[in-house]
Amino acid sequence: VYSIEDAKEKSQTATEGYFSSNGLDFKDYASYVSEDSDGYAILNYKFASDVTKTINVAELEEKIDTALTSMNLESEVTVSLAKNSEINKTGYVVLALGISVVAILVYLFFMEKFASTIATIASLIISVLLFISVATIARVPMYPFSETSLVVTALLTVMLSAGLSSRFREETKNVANAKKTSFEIADIVASASILRYLVVFISVLIASVLLIVLGSGYLKFLGIQFIVSVVVAIFSSIIWTPTIWALLKKDGKTLTQKEASKE
Repeated sequence: VYSIEDAKEKSQTATEGYFSSNGLDFKDYASYVSEDSDGYAILNYKFASDVTKTINVAELEEKIDTALTSMNLESEVTVSLAKNSEINKTGYVVLALGISVVAILVYLFFMEKFASTIATIASLIISVLLFISVATIARVPMYPFSETSLVVTALLTVMLSAGLSSRFREETKNVANAKKTSFEIADIVASASILRYLVVFISVLIASVLLIVLGSGYLKFLGIQFIVSVVVAIFSSIIWTPTIWALLKKDGKTLTQKEASKE
């Protein structure tokens, strides 16, 4: 009995053997092995130059099929080659998403003030670092959408944190919360936002699963990355944004408490 991991290893050996015998040096490599009953493996190689005319697709497929013959497995090989100019188009997406992140942060700075802005930026940094850590540990294929997924993670974190920030302002002005500390206010806001976060998670999860199931090649990688993005974004927003906001409020007091003390 052979596993999909075994098939992936044999396919990888055959593929890299073909590259070596033809003088092809790949720049980057990523792989993905599914865990479901209809198991499959994806091998993804990145080259520094255009190799579309150098690689004989039929010959490479034959080599991989030959390597898998002894395993009694049915195999379907698809080789997708993309030019750098096509992949670099994702740069425009990254730029657009990055501008959105900056715009939201500017809005927070002027409308929600210092504490909310710093809390959001801190959560953004944490979520990006978490994304990189999870992707590295779980060996999530990153190429060619690594930059896109990082910016999507940042945008999700900023959007979710911005929603919390407006609630912070509302709750601190609520007379009913006059005796509550900023930490208690933060807990109220975070608890009230769980349902909204759940809706966001399910929505992104459905879209990501559709990309993995119906997509091919790079789209499967993107679906996996989006799942990681939404998980770390929600975690950072619901845990770190309220905590850091509460820490930054002077003396742990709400606006209502400060007004009462002046009187």
